Amino acid sequence: MKTDLLRHLWILLSLVGVVSCAQTHRTITQEEREVADSLVMSIRDLDSLIHQQKVWEEQGDLLESVTALRQLGKRYREEGDFAMALEAHNRGLDQAEELQDTLSIVRALNDMGTDYRRMDLLAPAAEFHTKALRLCEQQRDTTYMTRKNRVISLNGLANVYLAIGNLERADSVLRMALAGEQELGSPLGQAINYANIGSIFEQQGAIDSAWYYYQQSMAYNRQAASDLGVGLCHTYYGSLYERQGAYDKAIAEYTRSYEIMSRTGDDWHMLNALLALANVYQTTGHTDQALELLKEAQTRAEQLQSLSHLSNIYRIYYDCYQQSGDYRRALECYVHSSDLSDSIVDMKKINNIQNISLNVERARNEQNMAKQEQVLAQERKTKLIGYSIAGILLLLALGGVLLGGYITRLRAKTYHQLKSLSKMREEFFTNITHEFRTPLTVINGLSREIAEDVNNSTELRTQAQVINRQGNTLLSLINQLLDIAKVKSAVGNEDYRHGNILAYIQMSVEVYQQFAAQKEISLENNVSGTWHTDFIPNYIDKVLGNLISNAIKYTPEGGNIVVSASQQESDTLLLSVSDSGIGIAEEDKARLFDPFFQIDSKYAVGSGIGLALVRQIVSSLGGSIKVDSELGSGSTFTISLPLQKIGQVAPPLMTEDQPIAPPQDIFSESIDNYPSDAPSTIADAKRILIIEDHGDVARYIGSQLSDSYQLYYASDGQSGLTKAQELIPDVIITDLMMPGLDGYQVCQGIRSHELTNHIPIIIVTAKVTESDRIQGFAAGADAYLTKPFHSEELQAVVVQLIKQRKLLYNKYAQQDNASAPTLPAEAPISESEQAIESANTMFLHKVVDVVYLLIASRSKTDVATVATKLFMSESQLYRKLSAITDLSPAAYIQGIKLSRAKQLIDKSPQMTLTEVSEVSGFADYSGFVRAFKKLYGVTPSVYKRSGLTDEESQSA
Repeated sequence: MKTDLLRHLWILLSLVGVVSCAQTHRTITQEEREVADSLVMSIRDLDSLIHQQKVWEEQGDLLESVTALRQLGKRYREEGDFAMALEAHNRGLDQAEELQDTLSIVRALNDMGTDYRRMDLLAPAAEFHTKALRLCEQQRDTTYMTRKNRVISLNGLANVYLAIGNLERADSVLRMALAGEQELGSPLGQAINYANIGSIFEQQGAIDSAWYYYQQSMAYNRQAASDLGVGLCHTYYGSLYERQGAYDKAIAEYTRSYEIMSRTGDDWHMLNALLALANVYQTTGHTDQALELLKEAQTRAEQLQSLSHLSNIYRIYYDCYQQSGDYRRALECYVHSSDLSDSIVDMKKINNIQNISLNVERARNEQNMAKQEQVLAQERKTKLIGYSIAGILLLLALGGVLLGGYITRLRAKTYHQLKSLSKMREEFFTNITHEFRTPLTVINGLSREIAEDVNNSTELRTQAQVINRQGNTLLSLINQLLDIAKVKSAVGNEDYRHGNILAYIQMSVEVYQQFAAQKEISLENNVSGTWHTDFIPNYIDKVLGNLISNAIKYTPEGGNIVVSASQQESDTLLLSVSDSGIGIAEEDKARLFDPFFQIDSKYAVGSGIGLALVRQIVSSLGGSIKVDSELGSGSTFTISLPLQKIGQVAPPLMTEDQPIAPPQDIFSESIDNYPSDAPSTIADAKRILIIEDHGDVARYIGSQLSDSYQLYYASDGQSGLTKAQELIPDVIITDLMMPGLDGYQVCQGIRSHELTNHIPIIIVTAKVTESDRIQGFAAGADAYLTKPFHSEELQAVVVQLIKQRKLLYNKYAQQDNASAPTLPAEAPISESEQAIESANTMFLHKVVDVVYLLIASRSKTDVATVATKLFMSESQLYRKLSAITDLSPAAYIQGIKLSRAKQLIDKSPQMTLTEVSEVSGFADYSGFVRAFKKLYGVTPSVYKRSGLTDEESQSA
């Protein structure tokens, strides 16, 4: 039994050894690679290299064959034969995979990515460079070639981002690649990255920065003795001179570049210099020289099959022929250029679609790989169990050690996978947010053009300005989202500058003085002194901008804000922003810096992005931020930020590094923007009071009602209540979130005041929950509309509420000859209607009591006296009675006196009509007779003789 067990263990161990041996493969040394490179580079003739590659492939010398295929593809690419280049590099990739040589696989992937980039096929180019980068990052060794391949992959990705116009992403990747080249000590690699970063600054209009990076590139190209790089730098110099209008210097630089490129045999880059030179000649009026250069360029571009170059060639042709007056040929060239441009754009759209598909496919492949790795892990575990059985107690202990190591590796792998997944999520978030900027750019551009066109009507230009302001608000929020994603990203180096940071902070605070003054807030700048250090101006702008703008938002008028900054020990910056605002509740402090968290405040509604961005920036720089606050006592944000010299010399502060203006979404509303009252020219038009703190929203609501109503505006709840009591409007439209009194308090104030309790109220707000609606109706609102709303819905609600009020005062008008009020017979429409009707009835009884008291005291019963007794103005009494009864005060008072006279005739027949007239408050008997006959259809004497009842007199 024991013998059989030992025999089985021996067989198991033998099988494990065989499997382990079968899974190993030979590692290629650096010396072998250098020998292969030397053999390939010694073959100058293309046909000889093709023949020798086939020989190596047939003999099974895969390393030499892969090296030869890589060199063949490069030569084909330089000659513009991209199809052959792709074929060679693809075959090299297959053989590298067969050889299981990771370095060769990475180089083949990068070569294929470059091939696709030269063909303007950006989607597959990005895919191959991304695969190469991931393989480099999975490599555990830190040899020169592994690090070099990683930098080449980063360069390829950066060129893709440059091609699609994603300058921020390109800048981050290029700076990461530059750091890698600096670690490797590669002059040529540094030259390439400095040039690419310089091109980003040139596209952004930062000419001084572009000169700095191009000059750095030229220095490293000369150090590397790279004719191609030197020629490209002359092209860059020419471009900058051309931007500055120094055309003679630009021509000299382009000519020098063209001469150097001609010697290198690189047709692709030579075309760029040739086109740049032709463009300058056309611009300076030297049409003949330009046309001669364009003919040569066209021939080379057609050989390369480069659509982008051909599009530029026909564009310059168009400019030349138009300049010389040959409009027919100019039109033909314009059409050619447009067609080629459209083709390129369509290709870019296809590339974007392919990008999305590739991302999805990549995620699916990663999931499959994870499953396979789990299967392999299970197999390793099985092997460990076999070893533990064979080695009894000793192997069991060893198995425990191995198992522990396996678990550690598995955890590390899981961590890296989660980190990669987080990176992919952030990249997706950045890309999708970036896509929002394209339609916003169109919206803002068109609205700005409409607003600036003096031929458009004033109303149209005003509406265009509103659209532009709101578009800028949304663009500012998107920019902050992009900032969060960029700061979170592991790719990219911060853009440090060297200068006086305290002076920079002081200038940044001064930018906000004007906006604080608009809200009558004191902004105290307690920053002074000198401290020259390395810092990131863009980060300082964003941190200060968000903290100060929040302080202005949540500090009421008459408050104060204090900004302080000082240098502490160990080169630490201590920055604080204090305000006397509304403060922060204790339960909100824990989540204050979470993305999209918003405190419940009636002073302002934020996006929940700014403070999250501040914490992200501070954390990325190794600092800390804390808040001290109590409700009603203001808040103090304190930032501690360690500042130190960076590894390399930071460029000095430049002109373009001045503090940026505050985001437009924070201070877009001002007093000048708020609409003014607009009485209607229509006779007897109903009055509508709009209470809304956002000027653009108030203006939009008013524009939907201006044709039919008189419009009045109030920018906050308190002024809205005051204006409502002065105007007695027919309808009130109010927002909920406002400084001072909120919309709920406005509704309660309207309903509790005798002058305004009859007025219908419409709430228009962005708060959409059911509890908000219930609270609005409980406060006394008649309708509740959520933003965004349809203008037709708002107009219909206004019309219906006015009709309902019309039905109510018709009930009052149907009383006994418009006399003293009695409650209507019909039941109220709703609880809200019942409450309003009860309040109106009480008011009318009060009017009757005042008139009766004046009659009893033989005082005047004119409108002015009655209004004074009711503690109202004549206009307020007129608006109130008209809204309730549809009668003027004079007519209503006369109705009360006539009702009194009729009661006296019925109940006191012994009184003479003259006595009845006097007791009823009429000073003139003839006037009493006329008024009585007009209302009841008979004279008082006829009524008294006939003894008619109330119903009979009404029918008469």
